[in-house]
Amino acid sequence: MNSMGGQVSSARPDPRTLKGVDVENLTWVKSSFSSDEDAPNCVEVAEGASALFLRESEAPSDVLTLTPQALAGLLGFLK
Repeated sequence: MNSMGGQVSSARPDPRTLKGVDVENLTWVKSSFSSDEDAPNCVEVAEGASALFLRESEAPSDVLTLTPQALAGLLGFLK
């Protein structure tokens, strides 16, 4: 667990699942700041039942899991 209340995943036996969630079948939305819809270097976000998931499109198996409150804190910190 990190200081923002989320967990950073690393190598795991089945990269399609994270905490029982099939991350490959979530609806991933790319940032509106991405230069091209098909560009591979985008931040993507998906909503799960009890968490938000963030990933870099160049490394889709590395997923950051956050609560909405932790994401708001992270975004506030980054601004």
